[in-house]
Amino acid sequence: GVKGKDLAAAMLHTREAMQLAQQQLSQMDAAMARNQANEGMRREIERKRTWVLQHIDELRADEQAIAKRQDKAGGKSIKGKHLF
Repeated sequence: GVKGKDLAAAMLHTREAMQLAQQQLSQMDAAMARNQANEGMRREIERKRTWVLQHIDELRADEQAIAKRQDKAGGKSIKGKHLF
């Protein structure tokens, strides 16, 4: 089976990728604001933005799958659970 430390590394990688994707979205929002008058550029930015949003959705699904596997492996995830 997959070892707990491998799941932890996968979770870290997934979260880092989500952070980078969020940064890309912010940059695209800024580019969109700069290019309001340029219809072609706006369409291109929107197309890329759609890809990034899709990627974020996939990463969220991966994150949930990893968390479930961590729970099954006995390394109970604290995230989303009450601490007191």
